[in-house]
Amino acid sequence: MAALEARIVADQLSEELKTAITNLGICQLDEDLADEQPISVLRRDRRHGRSDDVAMMTLTERDGVLYWDRNPGILPSSRHRFRVSDRTSRIVRQLKYRKLTFPEIAPYLQVLDSKLTPRIGLRRWVDGKPESPNAVLEDKPVLLLIHSAFSNGERLIDQFRSTPEGRQFIDSKSTKYQLLTFDHPTLSVSPLVNALDLFRLLGDFNQPIDVICHGRGGLVARWWMEALDRRRHNLRAALVGTPFIGTDMAEPSQLRNSIDLLTNLGYCAITNSRDFTLIPFFTAAIGLLKVLDSLAPSSVGAASIDSAVAAVPGINAMSKESRNAELTRLNVKDANIELRPYGIVSSSFKPKDDEWNFWTVFADSKRKGGAAGNSQLIFDEDNDLMVNTRSMFGADPNASVNEARCEFEGCTAHHTNYFRQSKTLSFLTTFLSASE
Repeated sequence: MAALEARIVADQLSEELKTAITNLGICQLDEDLADEQPISVLRRDRRHGRSDDVAMMTLTERDGVLYWDRNPGILPSSRHRFRVSDRTSRIVRQLKYRKLTFPEIAPYLQVLDSKLTPRIGLRRWVDGKPESPNAVLEDKPVLLLIHSAFSNGERLIDQFRSTPEGRQFIDSKSTKYQLLTFDHPTLSVSPLVNALDLFRLLGDFNQPIDVICHGRGGLVARWWMEALDRRRHNLRAALVGTPFIGTDMAEPSQLRNSIDLLTNLGYCAITNSRDFTLIPFFTAAIGLLKVLDSLAPSSVGAASIDSAVAAVPGINAMSKESRNAELTRLNVKDANIELRPYGIVSSSFKPKDDEWNFWTVFADSKRKGGAAGNSQLIFDEDNDLMVNTRSMFGADPNASVNEARCEFEGCTAHHTNYFRQSKTLSFLTTFLSASE
């Protein structure tokens, strides 16, 4: 039975890999990339001191945790002579890709965004189904949903509708509001650019707008509300898991560890049939790894890694405030700006089952002996899987601000299941009812 289960998991992984790498210029070793030279020619060229532009990424497993090998390299001389930098690791899969040049990064990120968020713009939802993009708005209040990184409006709606309470919430709000989702690219542009697109789409619409944002979507809403549409008064937002002052996952020094974490989250979804919203992380992880290893392979210094991260605007804009010019400006205190009535939902995630064992490698410093003893550690403080908990309240979590809060402490609520929690739905219902 164990062998059969292992084979089923391997088959599931293979299918997800095929889906994840489609149209990203990545393939299995026994397949050919577009315009790829025969491997015999590539090997002969390397003997003469020439380097080819085809490289390999190796997924390994150690103690039940997945890692991408830290030493990406050119194709091996034989497809049966694979090497990894860590001899304790077991090879799970190997892929090959054509390395990107710097001018190729922006169009590549647009392709990656199109896989994760196929439709861009406002969509109105009626009876649980989306109408055409940028539908004409009615003269009726709007409930606008803004999704997180690597996601889209449909996945956000699905999160709500995955529980009876969530379906009731969406159905009840659909009677009062026009239900809209804002689909936007999350890698190729920054939240500020997304906010500009949203501002232009809404134009002169004057009906009240209530907003529910998830993760990075909260930064989009803040730029729109606090910078671009400051004169609009009938506007308020609930920010769920939003990185006010950035997240450790977007730090250049942590990006490779973050890619490993995303891979494990996607694999957890595949193998345990849980949290389907984690599966796009698998695609995002492989796509980002291609960028990172094209521009900043492990043999180069920190400056090259910084430049590689800077080439991904959607990630760079979520790095910590101390090194993030956009967030620094967004968080400037201005006495002339009236504080928006925000609702804030946060969590400090604490898994309670063995299927999350990999999480202790990346986030639980107490169980791993602290940051000094764990080179894979991303978070050394409370977090919700993706965002530092204290970041969800701004620079000063104890400051008196115009907000309502819903806090999950030490529980299984995390960044991708907030909208499946009855506590979240109850809070949102109360928050939205405040002005009714």
